[in-house]
Amino acid sequence: RACDQRAGKPNRAADLSRATWALFLTLTASASFGLSLLWAADATAPILVLGGLLLAGTYSLPPLRLKERGALGLVAGAAFQWVLPVLAISAVQPWGWRRPDAWGLALLGLAIGIRWMAIHQLQDEVADRRAGVRTYAASGGRVWPMLLGAFLAEVVLLALDGRQVELAIALLDQADADAGHRRLDRHAGVHEGQRPAAH
Repeated sequence: RACDQRAGKPNRAADLSRATWALFLTLTASASFGLSLLWAADATAPILVLGGLLLAGTYSLPPLRLKERGALGLVAGAAFQWVLPVLAISAVQPWGWRRPDAWGLALLGLAIGIRWMAIHQLQDEVADRRAGVRTYAASGGRVWPMLLGAFLAEVVLLALDGRQVELAIALLDQADADAGHRRLDRHAGVHEGQRPAAH
């Protein structure tokens, strides 16, 4: 809140006390973790939810405050906002988080998250410098290459996913064609067997 005030950015929670903040964060984090215990197939999803909550805390709070750790801040923000939630939801089914499509979506989320974290830091660059917040962008980091790289990664991952869908459709079509050929062969065999023997 102090950083936002120095930067001149509006903060709706600026008037809340530390106790109110602590109570709100405790209740919402506990609810997220507690609900995951109800719908999870095993311990994997709650562990991922808890990991996301801890990573979100270390992103903003000292002593680590990953937000001010260069490019790691972009990756960390994308991880707790996108990657870990995707994997946690995929863990609704036993071992669902180990499926290739779950990791494909998680990697896509990572690319999307890095791109939007980079955009956010670029938008706040001037205000962050005024407030003394050393984000990757405010510290003079090469944000645009990371942004463009993340966008290209999104395109590649979406293209690969599209190819997988096309391959699955092709395999289904082939399986249906093979089944049709087998039915025709059986039908032809039945008629062949019904023909009267030649004298």
